[in-house]
Amino acid sequence: MNQFERNYEKALKWVHQNTIDGNGITLSRYKHVIYPEVTGYFIPTLLDCGEDELARSYAKYLISIQKPDGSWYDSDDKAPYVFDSAQILKGLMAIHKMMPGVEKAIIRGVDWVLSNMQDNGRLTTPCKDAWGNDEHFCREIIHMYCLSPIRDAGEAFGIQQYIDSAERIMDYYLNMYRDKILNFDLLSHFHAYVMEALFDMGRIELCEEAMVRFASHCNAKGAILGRRNLPWVCSTGCFQAALVWYKLGKKPEGDKQFEYACKLQNQSGGWYGSYPSNRILNHFYPDRKRPGYFGADEISWAVKYFLDAYHCRIKWE
Repeated sequence: MNQFERNYEKALKWVHQNTIDGNGITLSRYKHVIYPEVTGYFIPTLLDCGEDELARSYAKYLISIQKPDGSWYDSDDKAPYVFDSAQILKGLMAIHKMMPGVEKAIIRGVDWVLSNMQDNGRLTTPCKDAWGNDEHFCREIIHMYCLSPIRDAGEAFGIQQYIDSAERIMDYYLNMYRDKILNFDLLSHFHAYVMEALFDMGRIELCEEAMVRFASHCNAKGAILGRRNLPWVCSTGCFQAALVWYKLGKKPEGDKQFEYACKLQNQSGGWYGSYPSNRILNHFYPDRKRPGYFGADEISWAVKYFLDAYHCRIKWE
């Protein structure tokens, strides 16, 4: 067994240890509540891992908590989010052929997401509280990552309106935010959502151009910075960047990010959201809030993107 296989075994063990009552993945190791968004986009990951029954359990739970209007709420069950709902739709689309009856929940979910589309193609959301107020941390262009399940539902169920709407929304963001898409200026985790969205929606050349620019913002060891010009890395952002490079067929570039982030794995099998640790960053930033991202907690989506990058990587071996 090589080192990456050991990383994989530990990560999968982390998933089982941090699944709550078989229903869904926890938000993090220390905030032990089910995170519906991540539970949703964990489903295709679990299927790739051969964890079909756990994927079914996640899907059943998500269907049970869908709101009457077709939306899903955040991990605190306070408000509906377009982004979160779309990630759940990714999971349900991945498993719908294995679970009769899921189509109804998908259609209700897609209809709710598209009810938030404006006439110009912009995809708004009823609530942005979880995003914070820093436009250089998270911004609306992450809605590009909502589009592939809408398009896929349209293709699977013969609903052309879904396909057309997904393309219209994509065109809106490409036209209005091209500079922001091409130039890294968010948390790397969120910018990587945009990169993968470009690939998944068939904008391959633009994805390649944006990834080259993204990868130019690295630390001395070649890992993409968590935020531009700040001395830390986001573990999830590195794994996501690796995943996109692998999808593009650029294995050496993907390996650089993947191998770096694998070395950060904690003994538990999980990853903190960012590295170095709080202790080191507090030394550099003693007089103000440190700039890291979940620097003292193991987040479930870091494990998800490690597993995704791992599976994509082995296709090239």
